[in-house]
Amino acid sequence: MLELNKIYNMDCIEGLSFFNYKEIDLILTDPPYGVNHADWDKKMLSLDWFYLALTKAKTVAFTPGHKFMYKYPEPDCIISVVRPGSMQLQKKGGKFSHWEPVLVYGERLPNPDTVIIKANTNASKYGHPCAKSLKLFEWLLLKLSNEDELVVDPFCGSGTTAIACKKLRRSFIGIDINKEYVEMSKMRLYNVPIRLDEFQT
Repeated sequence: MLELNKIYNMDCIEGLSFFNYKEIDLILTDPPYGVNHADWDKKMLSLDWFYLALTKAKTVAFTPGHKFMYKYPEPDCIISVVRPGSMQLQKKGGKFSHWEPVLVYGERLPNPDTVIIKANTNASKYGHPCAKSLKLFEWLLLKLSNEDELVVDPFCGSGTTAIACKKLRRSFIGIDINKEYVEMSKMRLYNVPIRLDEFQT
């Protein structure tokens, strides 16, 4: 198995193949959805990673994007992430999208299934065009995992999942095919405290 609490530069399928059946407690990730924000995001990713993830993890949770959420099989739960003041435009009609879905499959389901999160993710600060909200991923970890359990992110990007895990004392493994993002994630991890005890659940 891969060494814990590290981020690896490899393809998502290769990374997930290191794990045995249901060895991972939670896969929490933000895969490409084909919204054309970067070269790697011009089209929806093959679902091969998703079906492999279901065999490796007890619970799988991820952001599918509005456009492609119906391309996945029916989830056990859909979390509604409400983002007041969001400036994310929908392609049709020029309207702003003030919520996004998180699909959840497996043993653990969140209660409640709705969370309000500040829209600004500070993505530009981390050099990644699609960085996710750290507060959102902290909330998801608290709802879908326990301390010391193993959390894997096969699309680690700017390292949001790994950083949330470090703060909340979850073991983690991050995987990303982009070497530049892997190095960025490692640098972010150096400046993260062990835990945010004041974080409100």
